[in-house]
Amino acid sequence: METTNNGRVSTGLSLIEAAFKTKTGDGIFSLFIYRPVVYILLKKKIIKKSVNPNKVTLISFVFRILAFYSLICFLINFPMLQEWLELRVLNISLWIWVFFISYNISFLLDCLDGAIARFYGTTSLKGQLFDSFVDNYGNFIIMIGLMLRFNSIILHVALIYVGYNTFTRIVQAYGLVRQERNEGQRKLTKPRVEFKIFNIPFRVRFFTADYFIMTNNALVSLCIIPSLNWLIAFITAYWVTIPVVYYALRAKGL
Repeated sequence: METTNNGRVSTGLSLIEAAFKTKTGDGIFSLFIYRPVVYILLKKKIIKKSVNPNKVTLISFVFRILAFYSLICFLINFPMLQEWLELRVLNISLWIWVFFISYNISFLLDCLDGAIARFYGTTSLKGQLFDSFVDNYGNFIIMIGLMLRFNSIILHVALIYVGYNTFTRIVQAYGLVRQERNEGQRKLTKPRVEFKIFNIPFRVRFFTADYFIMTNNALVSLCIIPSLNWLIAFITAYWVTIPVVYYALRAKGL
């Protein structure tokens, strides 16, 4: 990967490499739910080279805000809107449908912006920074929305958010240590599971952003199914434990 004088990174990746991140890998949910859609959008040229990846990132943030609004709409004194969002479709409140659709479209666009940049060779350091800002700020407002909507699981939401962010920070810190030791990034980003489907190499990584996205989807689902509320404690324990285990394993090898 080379960086030009204007901060742009030249990649020249193929469609499959750009859409499925075959070099670095991605989470299993991204690879089998979101990235196939990204692949189709690029292959069918629905998304053209003229599309600015940063604008796609911005649109993804708009959908994240819509998901946040669907969570807190009950706090807004607008009776007609509240009544509309409480309508039931297939016996599920409309606000829940709005959350699931907007939240997952947001993450789909988050996968799409990077793929556009990699495929068309328009990746830039500024774009990567903007994408990181939108991701982290978007995660934060969803956390706030979940806390406001579901008072009974405030502690669980907070612990999951802290666990995920602690894990990502430890991974980043470990990467910096490896760089300082001139050990490179190859082993750090090498996935644990590799296989091929239709001659496409899939490299599955664990505890990436899509796992966190699915966690939030699960939280909303479990909160509206009282009989499954006990699973929330299991999910919380999972995210609290992961950074501790990861740290212990990495620290032992330093």
